[in-house]
Amino acid sequence: MAPSKWIVLATVGLGTFLSVLDSSIVNLSLPIISSDLSADVSLVQWVVLAYLLTITGLLLTFGRVGDLIGRERVYVAGMLVFAVGTVLCGVSPDIRELIAARVFQGVGSAMVMSVGPALTASAFPIGERGRALGINSTIVAVGQISGPVVGGSLLQYIDWRSVFYARVPLILVGAVLAWRVLRPSPRQSARLDLAGSALLFVWLGALTVGVNQGRQLGFGSPTTVSLLAVTVIGFTLFAWRQIRAAAPLLDPKLFANRLFT
Repeated sequence: MAPSKWIVLATVGLGTFLSVLDSSIVNLSLPIISSDLSADVSLVQWVVLAYLLTITGLLLTFGRVGDLIGRERVYVAGMLVFAVGTVLCGVSPDIRELIAARVFQGVGSAMVMSVGPALTASAFPIGERGRALGINSTIVAVGQISGPVVGGSLLQYIDWRSVFYARVPLILVGAVLAWRVLRPSPRQSARLDLAGSALLFVWLGALTVGVNQGRQLGFGSPTTVSLLAVTVIGFTLFAWRQIRAAAPLLDPKLFANRLFT
C-alpha cells in the first residue's frame, strides 16, 4: 500500500526544515565559537558561508543524481550524511575541522533539498501539487526564521556545541521515516554532466565568495574583482556547456516555457 501523501509531505518537510534551519542556527554562536576555538572572526564566518556555498553549488547536481538513481535513495543518503556532518560539527576541536564538517553537512543538506520538492509533488495528484509545494515553501520560511530562535535558546542554556548535538536525534528519525515511507521513483538512463556540475560549482562559489569579500574589502578590491571575473567566465562556460551537453543539468529549453520563466 502506498503511504499517505500527507505522511510523505511530513517526512520530506522534516528534512527540509532541519536543512534550512542549519543555514542560520549557528549565527548567534559565531562570537562564542571564535573565542572558544581561538579563531579569527574572518575565518569563523566560513562556518556559515561554507554550508551555504556547498548547498548552492550542489543542488542541481544532486537533483540530477536523483533522476538517475532514485530520488528516495538520494534523500535517505542525504539525511544520513547530514546526521554524520552534524555530529562532526559538534566534536570539532578547531575552526578548520568545524568548517570542513560544515561542508560535509552541506553535502547532506544539498542531497535532501535537491529532491525534496520532486518527492512531495510525486505523492500528490496533479491538481493538488501546487498546494503541497506551497506548504513546502512555508516550511522553508519557518526554518529560516526559527534558526536564530532555536540556536539562541540552546546557546543560552547549554553551549554552542549543543546547537549541533540537539538535532541529531531528529535527523535520524527523519532518515528512518524516509527509508520506511518513500517509494522508488522513476529512473532515467542519461549520464550525469560532470563538467557542467564542476562549472556550476565554480561560478556559484566564486559569486558567493566574491560578494562576501566585496562587503568586507570593497567591490573595487583586486580580490573581489578577480572573484567576480571568475564568476562571469564560469557562468559563460556553464551556459555554453548546457547548450551543448546531451543531458544538461539545466535544460535550456525550459527558458522558452513561460510557466518556467
